[in-house]
Amino acid sequence: MSTVPPINPATMPADVRAAGKKGEQLYSDALGFENVLLQQLTQQMFDTSGSDGSDGLTGLGSDGSDDSSDDGSDDSLMSGDATSSAFSGMLPQALADALTSDGGIGIADQLYQSFAAQYGIAPTPKTDSTGTAKTGGASS
Repeated sequence: MSTVPPINPATMPADVRAAGKKGEQLYSDALGFENVLLQQLTQQMFDTSGSDGSDGLTGLGSDGSDDSSDDGSDDSLMSGDATSSAFSGMLPQALADALTSDGGIGIADQLYQSFAAQYGIAPTPKTDSTGTAKTGGASS
């Protein structure tokens, strides 16, 4: 199983930063789940596009005429040779890591919000009718 790429604290939601280490750990775990999900989704996307040169990108922009070269080379994005095959296998993980390291697509935050109370992490302080922040702990 892969690890979550380093999380930029600036992309971490304010309520997670305010919750301290316990909140950051929960958010990191939720982000790990989001990373795995994104990796599976992007892997499926790349699998359905075909890795044998039949990805639909070979004739992109052609008018139907035969523009193939006589040297036998395949000009598709993922032509199927050993090098491109190795790199195309890394693309789903790289895309998932890039999305996750930039804050994800929102799944991790929703998971964090769902599980925060169960793990004893106080939600973001709400204000009462007088505008004073309600806190569960000692006042400062």
